[in-house]
Amino acid sequence: MCAEVLARLNLRVYPGDATAGDRTAYVVLDVHGVSIGVKRRAGDLYLHADTTETPDEVIAFEINGGGEIDHPTR
Repeated sequence: MCAEVLARLNLRVYPGDATAGDRTAYVVLDVHGVSIGVKRRAGDLYLHADTTETPDEVIAFEINGGGEIDHPTR
């Protein structure tokens, strides 16, 4: 199972834009049909989840063990 996930894994890195406040590159990981992007900006951590290629209607997020929060995708 792990080998299958790794074989389908797609990782991309885009340079950050310091003039826009980016502190790091923008890293995008495609796994299980979802694209997850992350970068550090001057005032926050930016996370992006793209589920347009899936039938998901809700994404359940959890941050730092604070419990899940459902977010609609449409």
